[in-house]
Amino acid sequence: MAREPEAPLSIFSLAGRSAIVTGAGRGIGRAIALLFAHAGAHVLVADLDASNAQSVATEIAKAGGAAESFAANVSQEADVAAMIQAGAALTGQLDIIVNNAGIFPKYDFTELTVQAWEDIQAINLRGVLPRGGLHHRPVAGRRRSVRGELV
Repeated sequence: MAREPEAPLSIFSLAGRSAIVTGAGRGIGRAIALLFAHAGAHVLVADLDASNAQSVATEIAKAGGAAESFAANVSQEADVAAMIQAGAALTGQLDIIVNNAGIFPKYDFTELTVQAWEDIQAINLRGVLPRGGLHHRPVAGRRRSVRGELV
């Protein structure tokens, strides 16, 4: 982790918690994954780009944190289901999902195709929520989380 968090974050503890952060291969998602790991969470670094996800997971591990990488396209139900299971398997429960993945087309709105609009909606709007985040079942034989967070 590049720099130490500010002093007020010392009271922020996620020890013993598992967290999935989508879009965590760079930018805001990366920063969230690093912060959560620093706070003690076991983080599933999920990103469409497997090498970016692995790079962030490695960065967390080198700093003494716990992280795994996971390649996932949040617009694909099978990917999300597998990601949710992998996140739950980290500690036996799934405590936090940060639905950070998003796409931002770099063309004028008047040039937007129907397919591009559908892709934006599938990732930015629907993403993890209806595809598994709200339907998570505990991993068989593991304890059930009594509280969790969806960001």
